[in-house]
Amino acid sequence: MISNDLTYDWTPSPTGREFPIRGLSALELSAIDAVLFHHPSARVVLLLVGVQAEVGHILDPYWKDGYCVVLFPLRIDLVMTLVYRVVSPMERYGLSDHALQELLGRVGVEPGQGLAFSVNAGLLALQLLFGGVSLSMDMLLLNAFDSWLPAPLSLTRAAVFLERTLEPGGVIASYAAPRSLPKGCDFGKQAMQLWIASYAQTGAIQALDPIVTRLFKTYVRSRVTPPTDDSCEVVLLPGWALAEPHFPDGFRYYGRRGSEDELEDRPHYHSQLYSARAHKERADWSLIRSLKMFLPLDYGPPSARNVLPRSIVDLTRRMLSLRLGPFDVGPMRFGVAEGGVSGRRWRAPVDSLDALQNSMIESFDLGKPKLLPREAALPGEVGGYRTFRDVRVVGPSSCGARTVKVTIEGPTIRFFCRRAARVEGGAGEDSDAPERGACRQALSVDKASFRLTGAPARVNAALSLLAFDPRPGRWSLPEGRLNETELKAHYANLSFSLEETCSSQVNLTMEALLDDVEEHVTVAAHSASRCDLLERLGLSFRLIYRRLPILVTCECAEEAECHQLLQRPHPSIPAMQVVDVPFDFGLSRGKKLLVSRVETEFILVLDDDFVRSPLSCLECMLWHMRSQLHSLTLPFDLLGFPILEDERNFGAFRGRLRPTKNRLFLEPIVADATADGCTRVGIHPMAFLGRTRRLQSFKFQDNLRVGEHEQFFYSNKYLGLQAAVCFDSTFPHFRVKMKGAYQKRRERMQELMTQEFSKIGFPSMMYLLQKYDTLSGLDHSEFISKDVPPWHISDDTCGPQADPPAACQQFFAAIFSSASERSAWFRRILRGEEESNVWLPKLADVAAVNWAFLLDESAAAVSSIMEEDG
Repeated sequence: MISNDLTYDWTPSPTGREFPIRGLSALELSAIDAVLFHHPSARVVLLLVGVQAEVGHILDPYWKDGYCVVLFPLRIDLVMTLVYRVVSPMERYGLSDHALQELLGRVGVEPGQGLAFSVNAGLLALQLLFGGVSLSMDMLLLNAFDSWLPAPLSLTRAAVFLERTLEPGGVIASYAAPRSLPKGCDFGKQAMQLWIASYAQTGAIQALDPIVTRLFKTYVRSRVTPPTDDSCEVVLLPGWALAEPHFPDGFRYYGRRGSEDELEDRPHYHSQLYSARAHKERADWSLIRSLKMFLPLDYGPPSARNVLPRSIVDLTRRMLSLRLGPFDVGPMRFGVAEGGVSGRRWRAPVDSLDALQNSMIESFDLGKPKLLPREAALPGEVGGYRTFRDVRVVGPSSCGARTVKVTIEGPTIRFFCRRAARVEGGAGEDSDAPERGACRQALSVDKASFRLTGAPARVNAALSLLAFDPRPGRWSLPEGRLNETELKAHYANLSFSLEETCSSQVNLTMEALLDDVEEHVTVAAHSASRCDLLERLGLSFRLIYRRLPILVTCECAEEAECHQLLQRPHPSIPAMQVVDVPFDFGLSRGKKLLVSRVETEFILVLDDDFVRSPLSCLECMLWHMRSQLHSLTLPFDLLGFPILEDERNFGAFRGRLRPTKNRLFLEPIVADATADGCTRVGIHPMAFLGRTRRLQSFKFQDNLRVGEHEQFFYSNKYLGLQAAVCFDSTFPHFRVKMKGAYQKRRERMQELMTQEFSKIGFPSMMYLLQKYDTLSGLDHSEFISKDVPPWHISDDTCGPQADPPAACQQFFAAIFSSASERSAWFRRILRGEEESNVWLPKLADVAAVNWAFLLDESAAAVSSIMEEDG
């Protein structure tokens, strides 16, 4: 056992095998790879249920490299012995010791649910006896399991459960849901006791989820704050930690998701994870890798799980693999090929840039594509996590060597070791974990290099804690676009070398961003009638950034005498300034005021109900603003991010603005996607990182109390506004219940929007939060019902269609029919004799229409047809 902190218990899935080795499939081995990639020092226990244990030789490469993987056949008698050790005594539930043993002997062989109970009970018992995490091998781990835990919580003192939907068809089996339990956690023990007691009372195996839910509600009501040292905290991960089968932006190849009988877009009907979305695979990978925790592999039937190139499943298996298993981690690949490489090598963040480069040069046998800039290393606590979570020694030794020697160094760079391998690791308590000792041992006296010799597992564990300090000092605000030399001044080369005793040295170079976000970024927010939320926003940033400037505006109450602008320091949050403004000051005026008072080069504009979280990465956003991928051509003026909460509720509010016939359309069309996942857009939510000088030159309509969002992007487009969205960072939007003055303001929002949009020349605006299909009759019907001509709506090909000629409109409708009585009834309806609310009479009301019913020649002899025709 390498670490006492993490034990991963696994149950191989009973699904179909894709690799011809008895016991484990290739996807299941990828699941092992993903855990050891993120937790190199973890002890992995494979619980074998109905699977022959002839898989030891498959795991030999892991053992040789120092990883701990243990096989544990799960037998019913052993499971019940472990359960008895955990739950006894149970006299408080009316079960004597003898009755408990007898009951455990029966429940494991119950028809139907007996096997599921045994698996789940065995997992719970192992977790409570030894502490650890349980995962199903039907999912891949996308980030360290504890990466979202706030400091000072850790897996050794916090039970972690996953919030899961209970809708029919959407339930994950209780034993397959990810969870973590510390050793001896009272919460887990009580859940098991109640579960077994319910079986004793009812004679049937109950679901575990309702029991855990009731316990959690009781825990929340009675939680001790702050918790005691020996207490077991309980944390609930949100359900969206699982990657959903479909992305929320509504983009599909051929319009919306159709019914199960429709043939369009069949590869994406069940899931968008097994085949890449055209031109969106870069953004999709960036979002999934950075903002999700688990990647389920069981969406749809087995026939829909063919792993295609550049899909999310393909990229996860390729990028998060130690490459030690006896299989290829992905199908055929486009772009930069990885074939022909053997032996140990570096896995680094630049690998995903190369894999997602949009270059077909190599596919056409025209040579190698030009390498993208090697910008991938970020400074500080958060930057260290984002960088070194992807730096690993991978691959088997070419000569059987069990140790490697690694060296990392760079001019002007000073390294340090983080306290834990998660986002907020530096804010927690000191850890005496072996990987932290290895990391500190590898640092030189002057902290200018990292040198370590050992097994790859030990080296990778130490790398997961590595980070480097940013360069202190603030740069002067540039007057214009930076050239290549000026951009490179913000970076330093970071050199990686890997040596084995029997093979040549493997080298890698990355460019490390040196800018300190606390010197270059100011957080700004405007609040109207709920200024109490500003303190929550400020405190969320102070957990990580002690010196980051925060500037906010607060509207005074309507009855207050507040006619002058007053700037004051926040009474309890350092480096936070509050500007008091009059009531109904307006968002547009508030943002304009904030921009005018900011002194740093960049400004992070948020609403008052946003917060920083472990999913937030200011360093990533600053990197995109400095990247040569974007800044050498048309630098971003505004850089938005996906607001996950809003996208789940309303759809993705980003795309392009297009005026047509006195309407302003917001369409979910994006362009210019790059390998780092960023895409240029015409509009995105009014929460972004912006260049201060450029924002100061843009127009803000002070007279607009609402609608300033759309007006800002539309009007400043003529001033060269360059906007983009990158998907590797987000700031949670924690909406609060409306009350008081703010609720009154929101109640008159519709009236205000109608008034204000007419001021900017658009009495109507349509938000198309999904892609519509020009060939879909359902889409056409929806637009006609809203009095919108379908030809005003564009798709992602060549924009909207041309307007049909309007000077002379004449239609002829040919309707095929028959001589039956039923057809005669339909003809009367279409003539408007039965009712007028059908398509033919309605069409005749708006245009000159001629029609004819076409019948078979034999119908001419039918008397009723002759009368009808006369």
